Amino acid sequence: MNEVEAMIVWWVIDVIDKEARSWKLDVLSHIFPPKVCSRISRLPLNLPWREDRWARAAKPKGVFMAKHELV
Repeated sequence: MNEVEAMIVWWVIDVIDKEARSWKLDVLSHIFPPKVCSRISRLPLNLPWREDRWARAAKPKGVFMAKHELV
């Protein structure tokens, strides 16, 4: 078993080479079919890195709802 086959991917960052700002194509191609891998690899990664944040559309009454889908 090589390094890619042994890798478990939990997060998007697991398939990104932060230093090169590029996709880890060997990992993508191991996880996804060629057509999906091709589409993902076309997503640009050359934008500045920012901290993650939550963003929601404003509601007139100021009420927000969250669902937990993995129960």
